[in-house]
Amino acid sequence: MLLVTGFGPFPGVPRNPAERTARAIAADGGLRRIGLTTHCAIFHTSYAALEGEAGPLLAQVQPAAILMIGVASRRRHLSVELNARNRRALLFPDAAGQRSARLAINPSMAFLSKGRAPFAACLRAGHAAGLDTRLSTSAGTYLCNYSYWLMLEATDARIPCLFLHIPKLRGPWHFQRLVRAGVAMARLLVQDARWRSNR
Repeated sequence: MLLVTGFGPFPGVPRNPAERTARAIAADGGLRRIGLTTHCAIFHTSYAALEGEAGPLLAQVQPAAILMIGVASRRRHLSVELNARNRRALLFPDAAGQRSARLAINPSMAFLSKGRAPFAACLRAGHAAGLDTRLSTSAGTYLCNYSYWLMLEATDARIPCLFLHIPKLRGPWHFQRLVRAGVAMARLLVQDARWRSNR
């Protein structure tokens, strides 16, 4: 089972393209034709919702691989996030109007939690889809980073988990390329999951 996640609206982004992109990737006919089962989950963009939704979702789906989608409106490229940081934004409220009370997600843990994916192959997949694609060392300090941290910490090291930051959509052609890149990376994650399970 491949779990694909996206986000609903949040302050400044009333229509989140991450939701549309995640749903399109999960519904891709090519993935179904190779026998891959998918589950799409759209997170409410709040700290409390993520804390309450992530655990039950993982228990229900029991994914073999996880592809997470979020929007980074100021970026013009597709970002393959290498890790999640043990940080939360103190100044920016979530969709529920709440701000984080502390800077560290977990003060007793390391600063970085490394993503689990064939990053170089994912980078090539993004370029092959016709997109400016870059490796990123910072998923920010907002809900995207927080969700990535939660998923990495809550899942076994044998389960590939990757976060993609997409830019604002620039038209149908751009959306189609983002979905194509996401589908290609989903296949890579599933292949990686099979490799990890056989180690």
